[in-house]
Amino acid sequence: MIGYPGATVDAKDRFALEVLVAILGGQSGRLFTELRDKQGLVYRVSAHSVEGVDPGFVAVYLSCAPDKLEAAVTSVRSELTGITKDGAIAADELERAKSYLVGSHQIAMQRRSAVANAIAYHEAYGLGWTTWAGYDDAIRAVTLADVTAAAQTYLRADRAITATVRPPIETPAATKRTKRPKK
Repeated sequence: MIGYPGATVDAKDRFALEVLVAILGGQSGRLFTELRDKQGLVYRVSAHSVEGVDPGFVAVYLSCAPDKLEAAVTSVRSELTGITKDGAIAADELERAKSYLVGSHQIAMQRRSAVANAIAYHEAYGLGWTTWAGYDDAIRAVTLADVTAAAQTYLRADRAITATVRPPIETPAATKRTKRPKK
């Protein structure tokens, strides 16, 4: 996992950050396409952003074979660095991400319980109970410049934290303990 400090629920750039994460994540996202489809480095890769009253986090998660870890992490960092540059995001990537987010939101809001939850959440977090209804318009208003600015704000290498979980490395002592007697 490579993580960064994230946005608050009332940050002006939270929608641009959400679009950025949609561009990076998912099976048609930039990270999946590059790391899995093109380079064959990972089993799974995803991007997430969680906002809170206090700043949340932005994270990229990946699963790969231990011998591909270094190359996979290097590739993720390269993609994240590249996306912070002006012009690094294509217009079709932006539109695809925005369409996905708006469509997902519309599907999620088909149940009354989801609408009630959104109203309660927005009111409890000081956003106003009616703001949930402006989500689609807020996402549609995000520009390439907004997404690039969000990438430059949140995907800063000097604020990144990397956490790695890997299988235990076999030591001579561990090897001796796991040997089974011959029958």
